[in-house]
Amino acid sequence: MVNPVHIVSIALITAFLLGMTGKRHQNALVYILLIALTGMLAISASWLTGILSGTLKPVEVYTAGFKPPFAINLRMNLPEASLTTMINLLGLMTVIYLFDILKKSGKYILSILIVFLLGLNVMVMTRDLFNLFVFLEVTSIATAGLVILVQNRRSIAAGFKFLIASSVISGFLLLGIIFAYAYTATLNIDFMTHLVSIKGGAVAVFFVIIALLLESKPFPANGWALDMYETAHPAVGGVLSAASLPATLFVIYKLMPVVPESWHPVIGVFGIITFAASNFLATRQENVRRMLGYSSVAQGGLMLSLVTMSSFYGNSFWFIILGFLITNFFAKAGLFWLNGLVESDDQSKWSILRKKTLLFFLFGVLWLPWQVCRHFLLFLPNGK
Repeated sequence: MVNPVHIVSIALITAFLLGMTGKRHQNALVYILLIALTGMLAISASWLTGILSGTLKPVEVYTAGFKPPFAINLRMNLPEASLTTMINLLGLMTVIYLFDILKKSGKYILSILIVFLLGLNVMVMTRDLFNLFVFLEVTSIATAGLVILVQNRRSIAAGFKFLIASSVISGFLLLGIIFAYAYTATLNIDFMTHLVSIKGGAVAVFFVIIALLLESKPFPANGWALDMYETAHPAVGGVLSAASLPATLFVIYKLMPVVPESWHPVIGVFGIITFAASNFLATRQENVRRMLGYSSVAQGGLMLSLVTMSSFYGNSFWFIILGFLITNFFAKAGLFWLNGLVESDDQSKWSILRKKTLLFFLFGVLWLPWQVCRHFLLFLPNGK
Protein backbone atom coordinates (compact mmCIF):
# COMPACT_ATOMS: atom_id res chain seq x y z
CA MET A 1 0.00 0.00 0.00
CA VAL A 2 1.26 3.48 -0.90
CA ASN A 3 2.41 5.49 2.09
CA PRO A 4 0.03 8.42 2.86
CA VAL A 5 3.01 10.80 2.96
CA HIS A 6 3.11 10.54 -0.83
CA ILE A 7 -0.05 12.65 -0.96
CA VAL A 8 2.23 15.40 0.30
CA SER A 9 5.18 14.51 -1.91
CA ILE A 10 3.08 14.38 -5.10
CA ALA A 11 1.59 17.81 -4.35
CA LEU A 12 4.99 19.36 -3.54
CA ILE A 13 6.70 17.96 -6.64
CA THR A 14 3.81 19.00 -8.87
CA ALA A 15 3.71 22.54 -7.46
CA PHE A 16 7.47 22.86 -8.08
CA LEU A 17 7.23 21.54 -11.64
CA LEU A 18 4.26 23.76 -12.49
CA GLY A 19 6.14 26.83 -11.32
CA MET A 20 9.27 25.98 -13.29
CA THR A 21 7.60 25.24 -16.63
CA GLY A 22 7.28 27.85 -19.38
CA LYS A 23 4.01 29.55 -20.31
CA ARG A 24 3.85 27.94 -23.75
CA HIS A 25 3.14 24.60 -22.06
CA GLN A 26 0.02 25.88 -20.28
CA ASN A 27 -2.35 23.31 -21.81
CA ALA A 28 -0.06 20.46 -20.81
CA LEU A 29 0.24 21.86 -17.28
CA VAL A 30 -3.48 21.46 -16.65
CA TYR A 31 -3.21 17.79 -17.62
CA ILE A 32 -0.22 17.41 -15.27
CA LEU A 33 -2.35 18.89 -12.49
CA LEU A 34 -5.15 16.46 -13.28
CA ILE A 35 -2.75 13.49 -13.17
CA ALA A 36 -1.29 14.65 -9.84
CA LEU A 37 -4.71 15.09 -8.25
CA THR A 38 -5.80 11.70 -9.56
CA GLY A 39 -2.75 10.16 -7.87
CA MET A 40 -3.48 11.96 -4.59
CA LEU A 41 -7.12 10.83 -4.76
CA ALA A 42 -6.10 7.24 -5.52
CA ILE A 43 -3.89 7.11 -2.42
CA SER A 44 -6.48 8.53 -0.03
CA ALA A 45 -9.32 6.49 -1.57
CA SER A 46 -7.29 3.26 -1.34
CA TRP A 47 -6.73 3.88 2.36
CA LEU A 48 -10.42 4.63 2.86
CA THR A 49 -11.59 1.43 1.15
CA GLY A 50 -8.84 -0.59 2.84
CA ILE A 51 -9.72 0.61 6.34
CA LEU A 52 -13.46 0.15 5.72
CA SER A 53 -12.94 -3.40 4.42
CA GLY A 54 -10.50 -4.30 7.19
CA THR A 55 -7.64 -5.12 4.82
CA LEU A 56 -5.66 -2.11 6.08
CA LYS A 57 -5.02 -0.91 9.59
CA PRO A 58 -4.65 2.73 10.64
CA VAL A 59 -1.07 3.92 10.26
CA GLU A 60 1.21 6.54 11.78
CA VAL A 61 3.81 8.11 9.47
CA TYR A 62 6.89 9.34 11.32
CA THR A 63 9.34 11.92 10.00
CA ALA A 64 13.11 12.07 10.46
CA GLY A 65 13.20 8.49 11.79
CA PHE A 66 11.94 9.43 15.27
CA LYS A 67 8.64 8.88 17.02
CA PRO A 68 6.66 11.73 18.59
CA PRO A 69 7.04 13.88 20.52
CA PHE A 70 10.52 14.18 18.99
CA ALA A 71 9.28 14.38 15.40
CA ILE A 72 6.16 15.17 13.39
CA ASN A 73 3.73 12.34 12.72
CA LEU A 74 0.90 12.06 10.25
CA ARG A 75 -2.05 9.80 10.99
CA MET A 76 -4.19 7.92 8.49
CA ASN A 77 -7.29 6.49 10.14
CA LEU A 78 -10.90 6.33 8.98
CA PRO A 79 -11.64 10.05 9.66
CA GLU A 80 -8.43 11.18 7.93
CA ALA A 81 -8.98 8.81 4.99
CA SER A 82 -12.57 10.03 4.57
CA LEU A 83 -11.70 13.72 4.66
CA THR A 84 -8.61 13.51 2.46
CA THR A 85 -10.61 11.51 -0.09
CA MET A 86 -13.31 14.17 -0.12
CA ILE A 87 -10.75 16.99 -0.39
CA ASN A 88 -8.84 15.38 -3.25
CA LEU A 89 -12.02 14.35 -5.07
CA LEU A 90 -13.36 17.88 -4.86
CA GLY A 91 -10.00 19.23 -6.03
CA LEU A 92 -10.06 16.97 -9.07
CA MET A 93 -13.68 17.88 -9.88
CA THR A 94 -12.88 21.58 -9.48
CA VAL A 95 -10.00 21.37 -11.98
CA ILE A 96 -12.30 19.61 -14.46
CA TYR A 97 -14.97 22.28 -13.91
CA LEU A 98 -12.44 25.09 -14.38
CA PHE A 99 -10.51 23.35 -17.17
CA ASP A 100 -10.98 26.04 -19.83
CA ILE A 101 -10.34 28.86 -17.36
CA LEU A 102 -7.20 27.24 -15.96
CA LYS A 103 -5.76 26.86 -19.46
CA LYS A 104 -5.81 30.67 -19.75
CA SER A 105 -5.11 31.72 -16.16
CA GLY A 106 -1.35 31.07 -16.02
CA LYS A 107 0.85 28.49 -14.38
CA TYR A 108 0.93 30.17 -10.98
CA ILE A 109 -2.80 29.69 -10.37
CA LEU A 110 -2.27 25.97 -11.00
CA SER A 111 0.49 25.89 -8.39
CA ILE A 112 -1.66 27.83 -5.94
CA LEU A 113 -4.54 25.37 -6.36
CA ILE A 114 -2.48 22.27 -5.63
CA VAL A 115 -0.71 24.00 -2.71
CA PHE A 116 -4.14 24.84 -1.31
CA LEU A 117 -5.16 21.17 -1.47
CA LEU A 118 -1.78 20.14 -0.03
CA GLY A 119 -2.37 22.38 2.97
CA LEU A 120 -5.82 20.92 3.61
CA ASN A 121 -4.50 17.34 3.43
CA VAL A 122 -1.73 18.04 5.94
CA MET A 123 -4.12 19.90 8.25
CA VAL A 124 -6.24 16.76 8.39
CA MET A 125 -3.42 14.25 8.83
CA THR A 126 -0.91 16.03 11.09
CA ARG A 127 -0.75 15.51 14.84
CA ASP A 128 1.79 18.29 15.41
CA LEU A 129 0.53 21.70 16.49
CA PHE A 130 3.27 23.77 14.85
CA ASN A 131 3.04 21.74 11.66
CA LEU A 132 -0.66 22.54 11.73
CA PHE A 133 0.16 26.25 12.04
CA VAL A 134 2.55 26.15 9.07
CA PHE A 135 0.09 24.48 6.72
CA LEU A 136 -2.81 26.58 7.96
CA GLU A 137 -0.74 29.57 6.85
CA VAL A 138 0.04 27.89 3.54
CA THR A 139 -3.66 27.24 2.99
CA SER A 140 -4.60 30.82 3.91
CA ILE A 141 -2.13 32.35 1.46
CA ALA A 142 -3.26 29.95 -1.28
CA THR A 143 -6.90 30.81 -0.52
CA ALA A 144 -6.20 34.51 -1.11
CA GLY A 145 -4.61 33.57 -4.42
CA LEU A 146 -7.63 31.52 -5.48
CA VAL A 147 -10.02 34.35 -4.63
CA ILE A 148 -8.40 36.56 -7.29
CA LEU A 149 -8.87 33.92 -9.98
CA VAL A 150 -11.54 36.44 -10.96
CA GLN A 151 -9.55 39.67 -10.99
CA ASN A 152 -11.61 42.75 -10.24
CA ARG A 153 -11.66 45.42 -7.58
CA ARG A 154 -14.10 43.57 -5.32
CA SER A 155 -12.28 40.22 -5.40
CA ILE A 156 -8.92 41.87 -4.73
CA ALA A 157 -10.44 43.77 -1.78
CA ALA A 158 -11.97 40.51 -0.46
CA GLY A 159 -8.62 38.74 -0.77
CA PHE A 160 -6.86 41.57 1.08
CA LYS A 161 -9.42 41.53 3.92
CA PHE A 162 -9.02 37.78 4.16
CA LEU A 163 -5.24 38.14 4.53
CA ILE A 164 -5.70 40.72 7.30
CA ALA A 165 -8.14 38.45 9.16
CA SER A 166 -5.85 35.47 8.61
CA SER A 167 -2.91 37.42 10.09
CA VAL A 168 -4.88 38.13 13.27
CA ILE A 169 -5.96 34.49 13.53
CA SER A 170 -2.37 33.33 13.00
CA GLY A 171 -1.22 35.63 15.77
CA PHE A 172 -3.63 34.07 18.26
CA LEU A 173 -2.69 30.57 17.17
CA LEU A 174 1.04 31.22 17.39
CA LEU A 175 0.67 32.67 20.89
CA GLY A 176 -1.23 29.56 21.95
CA ILE A 177 1.44 27.30 20.47
CA ILE A 178 4.21 29.21 22.29
CA PHE A 179 2.42 28.88 25.63
CA ALA A 180 1.57 25.23 24.99
CA TYR A 181 5.19 24.38 24.23
CA ALA A 182 6.39 26.33 27.26
CA TYR A 183 4.11 24.32 29.57
CA THR A 184 4.38 20.85 28.00
CA ALA A 185 7.77 20.87 26.18
CA THR A 186 6.06 19.21 23.21
CA LEU A 187 4.15 20.25 20.10
CA ASN A 188 2.35 16.94 19.61
CA ILE A 189 -1.40 17.12 20.20
CA ASP A 190 -1.58 13.62 21.67
CA PHE A 191 0.89 14.59 24.42
CA MET A 192 -1.04 17.72 25.45
CA THR A 193 -4.13 16.19 27.02
CA HIS A 194 -2.89 17.24 30.48
CA LEU A 195 -2.28 20.85 29.39
CA VAL A 196 -5.28 22.34 31.21
CA SER A 197 -4.19 20.71 34.49
CA ILE A 198 -0.97 22.78 34.39
CA LYS A 199 -1.11 26.23 35.94
CA GLY A 200 -1.52 28.68 33.08
CA GLY A 201 -2.21 25.89 30.56
CA ALA A 202 -5.76 27.13 30.02
CA VAL A 203 -4.29 30.31 28.51
CA ALA A 204 -2.60 28.28 25.79
CA VAL A 205 -5.79 26.33 25.05
CA PHE A 206 -7.79 29.57 24.96
CA PHE A 207 -5.59 31.19 22.30
CA VAL A 208 -5.49 28.05 20.15
CA ILE A 209 -9.25 27.48 20.30
CA ILE A 210 -10.08 31.15 19.68
CA ALA A 211 -7.87 31.07 16.58
CA LEU A 212 -9.50 27.93 15.22
CA LEU A 213 -13.01 29.16 16.00
CA LEU A 214 -12.31 32.35 14.08
CA GLU A 215 -10.90 30.24 11.24
CA SER A 216 -14.25 28.39 11.10
CA LYS A 217 -15.91 31.78 10.35
CA PRO A 218 -18.48 32.03 13.18
CA PHE A 219 -21.18 34.68 13.37
CA PRO A 220 -20.73 37.66 13.55
CA ALA A 221 -16.95 37.66 12.88
CA ASN A 222 -17.27 36.44 9.30
CA GLY A 223 -17.82 39.44 7.03
CA TRP A 224 -14.44 38.86 5.38
CA ALA A 225 -15.40 35.26 4.61
CA LEU A 226 -18.75 36.25 3.11
CA ASP A 227 -17.02 38.76 0.84
CA MET A 228 -14.86 35.90 -0.45
CA TYR A 229 -17.85 33.70 -1.17
CA GLU A 230 -19.55 36.57 -2.98
CA THR A 231 -16.66 37.77 -5.13
CA ALA A 232 -14.63 34.62 -5.83
CA HIS A 233 -15.35 32.35 -8.77
CA PRO A 234 -18.28 30.01 -7.87
CA ALA A 235 -15.99 26.96 -8.10
CA VAL A 236 -13.65 28.56 -5.57
CA GLY A 237 -16.60 29.24 -3.26
CA GLY A 238 -17.56 25.59 -3.58
CA VAL A 239 -14.14 24.30 -2.60
CA LEU A 240 -13.96 26.73 0.35
CA SER A 241 -17.33 25.53 1.63
CA ALA A 242 -16.99 21.80 0.96
CA ALA A 243 -13.27 21.26 1.67
CA SER A 244 -11.65 24.10 3.63
CA LEU A 245 -14.37 24.44 6.26
CA PRO A 246 -14.59 20.69 7.08
CA ALA A 247 -10.79 20.52 7.38
CA THR A 248 -10.83 23.34 9.94
CA LEU A 249 -13.64 21.69 11.90
CA PHE A 250 -11.71 18.42 11.96
CA VAL A 251 -8.73 20.26 13.46
CA ILE A 252 -11.03 21.51 16.22
CA TYR A 253 -12.26 17.94 16.73
CA LYS A 254 -8.67 16.70 17.12
CA LEU A 255 -8.07 19.30 19.82
CA MET A 256 -11.26 18.64 21.81
CA PRO A 257 -9.48 16.21 24.22
CA VAL A 258 -7.21 19.12 25.19
CA VAL A 259 -10.12 21.52 25.76
CA PRO A 260 -11.72 21.50 29.25
CA GLU A 261 -15.12 19.79 29.20
CA SER A 262 -16.73 22.85 30.76
CA TRP A 263 -15.83 24.80 27.60
CA HIS A 264 -17.57 22.36 25.23
CA PRO A 265 -21.12 23.72 25.79
CA VAL A 266 -19.87 27.29 25.29
CA ILE A 267 -18.26 26.40 21.97
CA GLY A 268 -21.42 24.52 21.01
CA VAL A 269 -23.54 27.60 21.75
CA PHE A 270 -21.32 29.63 19.38
CA GLY A 271 -22.05 27.02 16.72
CA ILE A 272 -25.82 27.14 17.30
CA ILE A 273 -25.85 30.96 17.21
CA THR A 274 -23.86 30.90 13.98
CA PHE A 275 -26.26 28.35 12.48
CA ALA A 276 -29.43 30.25 13.43
CA ALA A 277 -28.22 33.78 12.63
CA SER A 278 -26.54 32.84 9.35
CA ASN A 279 -29.56 30.92 8.08
CA PHE A 280 -31.79 33.87 8.96
CA LEU A 281 -29.52 36.29 7.12
CA ALA A 282 -29.25 33.91 4.16
CA THR A 283 -33.02 34.19 3.59
CA ARG A 284 -32.67 37.97 3.29
CA GLN A 285 -29.98 37.94 0.61
CA GLU A 286 -30.67 38.81 -3.01
CA ASN A 287 -27.17 37.90 -4.20
CA VAL A 288 -27.06 34.12 -4.75
CA ARG A 289 -23.38 33.64 -3.93
CA ARG A 290 -23.67 35.65 -0.72
CA MET A 291 -26.73 33.60 0.21
CA LEU A 292 -24.76 30.39 -0.39
CA GLY A 293 -21.93 31.90 1.65
CA TYR A 294 -24.25 32.49 4.61
CA SER A 295 -25.60 28.96 4.20
CA SER A 296 -22.05 27.57 4.23
CA VAL A 297 -21.25 29.48 7.41
CA ALA A 298 -24.48 28.20 8.97
CA GLN A 299 -23.55 24.63 8.07
CA GLY A 300 -20.16 25.16 9.66
CA GLY A 301 -21.83 26.36 12.85
CA LEU A 302 -24.08 23.31 12.95
CA MET A 303 -21.18 20.92 12.47
CA LEU A 304 -19.16 22.80 15.11
CA SER A 305 -21.92 22.22 17.64
CA LEU A 306 -21.92 18.52 16.71
CA VAL A 307 -18.15 18.35 17.23
CA THR A 308 -18.58 19.60 20.80
CA MET A 309 -21.15 16.84 21.42
CA SER A 310 -19.00 14.02 20.01
CA SER A 311 -18.75 12.30 23.40
CA PHE A 312 -22.55 12.44 23.84
CA TYR A 313 -23.25 10.79 20.47
CA GLY A 314 -20.64 8.12 21.14
CA ASN A 315 -20.43 5.51 18.39
CA SER A 316 -23.02 7.35 16.31
CA PHE A 317 -20.92 10.49 16.03
CA TRP A 318 -18.98 9.60 12.91
CA PHE A 319 -22.10 8.32 11.19
CA ILE A 320 -23.81 11.64 11.90
CA ILE A 321 -20.95 13.97 11.04
CA LEU A 322 -20.06 12.09 7.87
CA GLY A 323 -23.69 12.38 6.80
CA PHE A 324 -23.45 16.15 7.17
CA LEU A 325 -20.06 16.29 5.46
CA ILE A 326 -21.16 14.25 2.46
CA THR A 327 -24.41 16.14 1.94
CA ASN A 328 -22.59 19.46 2.37
CA PHE A 329 -19.94 18.22 -0.08
CA PHE A 330 -22.45 17.65 -2.87
CA ALA A 331 -25.03 20.31 -2.01
CA LYS A 332 -22.80 23.33 -1.45
CA ALA A 333 -20.21 22.55 -4.12
CA GLY A 334 -22.96 21.58 -6.57
CA LEU A 335 -25.02 24.72 -5.95
CA PHE A 336 -21.96 26.93 -6.34
CA TRP A 337 -21.20 25.16 -9.63
CA LEU A 338 -24.80 25.65 -10.78
CA ASN A 339 -24.38 29.33 -9.99
CA GLY A 340 -21.41 29.37 -12.34
CA LEU A 341 -23.49 27.71 -15.08
CA VAL A 342 -26.37 30.16 -14.64
CA GLU A 343 -23.79 32.98 -14.78
CA SER A 344 -25.85 35.31 -12.61
CA ASP A 345 -26.15 36.18 -8.92
CA ASP A 346 -29.69 37.44 -9.44
CA GLN A 347 -32.17 34.94 -7.98
CA SER A 348 -34.77 35.78 -10.62
CA LYS A 349 -32.36 34.58 -13.33
CA TRP A 350 -32.34 31.10 -11.79
CA SER A 351 -35.77 30.57 -13.31
CA ILE A 352 -33.81 29.58 -16.41
CA LEU A 353 -33.35 26.18 -14.72
CA ARG A 354 -37.01 25.42 -15.46
CA LYS A 355 -36.17 25.44 -19.16
CA LYS A 356 -33.14 23.19 -18.70
CA THR A 357 -34.41 19.82 -17.50
CA LEU A 358 -31.04 18.36 -16.53
CA LEU A 359 -29.95 21.40 -14.50
CA PHE A 360 -33.36 21.61 -12.80
CA PHE A 361 -33.13 17.92 -11.88
CA LEU A 362 -29.61 18.45 -10.51
CA PHE A 363 -30.84 21.40 -8.45
CA GLY A 364 -33.44 19.17 -6.80
CA VAL A 365 -30.97 16.33 -6.27
CA LEU A 366 -28.49 18.69 -4.60
CA TRP A 367 -31.02 20.49 -2.40
CA LEU A 368 -33.42 17.79 -1.19
CA PRO A 369 -31.01 15.22 0.37
CA TRP A 370 -29.30 17.97 2.35
CA GLN A 371 -32.61 19.13 3.86
CA VAL A 372 -33.69 15.57 4.73
CA CYS A 373 -30.30 14.67 6.20
CA ARG A 374 -30.08 17.85 8.28
CA HIS A 375 -33.44 17.25 9.96
CA PHE A 376 -33.05 13.48 10.37
CA LEU A 377 -29.53 13.12 11.77
CA LEU A 378 -29.95 15.68 14.54
CA PHE A 379 -32.53 13.52 16.28
CA LEU A 380 -30.63 10.26 16.32
CA PRO A 381 -30.15 8.83 19.82
CA ASN A 382 -26.64 8.75 21.21
CA GLY A 383 -24.64 5.65 20.35
CA LYS A 384 -23.21 4.74 23.75
